[in-house]
Amino acid sequence: MEFSDDDSGWAGRLSNALFWLKNHLSVLGIVLLGVCLSIFYASSQVHSAELGGSAEVPAASMSSAGSASASAQEAGETAAAPSSDEDLRILVHVLGAVKNPGVVSLPVGSRVLDALKTAGGLKKDADTAELNYASVLNDGDQVIVGTKKEPRGEIRAGQAGGAGVGGSGAAGSDAAVLVSLNQATSDQLETLPGVGPALAAKIIAYRDENGGFTEVRELLQVSGIGEKKYAEIAPLVTL
Repeated sequence: MEFSDDDSGWAGRLSNALFWLKNHLSVLGIVLLGVCLSIFYASSQVHSAELGGSAEVPAASMSSAGSASASAQEAGETAAAPSSDEDLRILVHVLGAVKNPGVVSLPVGSRVLDALKTAGGLKKDADTAELNYASVLNDGDQVIVGTKKEPRGEIRAGQAGGAGVGGSGAAGSDAAVLVSLNQATSDQLETLPGVGPALAAKIIAYRDENGGFTEVRELLQVSGIGEKKYAEIAPLVTL
């Protein structure tokens, strides 16, 4: 096969190029490998950065959710904690040998001992041998403290069910424990604080002489009953 001058020149250049490639192929391979590694490394860094950025979002979300949950729990605990002003209370009538007889307000679940303390404590002549200090009181109960001369202390039940103020109870149950001045026997009258056999006899005598009581305040006309004793007896009697 014969070549022209132009063909021989082109063939020579191609031959030289192939010879150069053959001698420098290893160098080119190293360069290309380096470029590929560089591109791969850069791509890996970008991908890692993207993953790292996206991973921070759930962490932040979890932190926010945790804070919200803690706040909700605290709010729930605050709401669940009852205020002392909202606690149910009961009313108990304390009579007899206490320093401040009358109606006292006590928390639900209070006992006789609590009622006596709230009423100012016992008088010097008080006799509480017949009272159970540990008895739990209900709304409307009466605690009567006897004296050494007349140890007739007792606890009279008030409203059935022991409901607190504002709760439900047996309507009219208080009236059932009242002593009738016009019908009571001597024994029944002696259940009143400070009333013994002698004073009960005087009450009956006044009733018989005057045709019965027309009002509770007439007790002040009975010998031996003054304002102080009347204040203890009046809430416990009826006509």
